[in-house]
Amino acid sequence: MRKNSFVIFDPRRLHATLKNKTNSTRISFDIRIITKSVFNKLKKLYIGTGRRKMKFIHNHYYSQKVIS
Repeated sequence: MRKNSFVIFDPRRLHATLKNKTNSTRISFDIRIITKSVFNKLKKLYIGTGRRKMKFIHNHYYSQKVIS
């Protein structure tokens, strides 16, 4: 990718990155959005599939604050 660009993709797809061989810091954001009504209807606790196996719990790792 070029500097100051981004990509949006389905995180369930196999993906990885190359080792950063520069003197610049690389930043990655993982943003997930779900409406309150859908969240409240979930029948089981969702646990992330990443290496940290984070639980999808209100006001825990994830936030309900509005981003403006």
